Amino acid sequence: MKTCKYIAIKVKGLENWLWFETKEVTEKKGRFIGLSGWGELGMYTEIDTDNSQIIGRIHSDFPQYG
Repeated sequence: MKTCKYIAIKVKGLENWLWFETKEVTEKKGRFIGLSGWGELGMYTEIDTDNSQIIGRIHSDFPQYG
């Protein structure tokens, strides 16, 4: 898969997608850690969650919810 500038995740129990610049994401030991991201309406977001809680991913060169 091509490396895109942005990644979004859909987490179980959350209504909206969470967006991050790919350079602000770390995945290690089965965890997804996203820093300085945003959700709908541009709300600042950071997350540290188990990969098993992620039910969808979007890779994009263009941000959304900006």
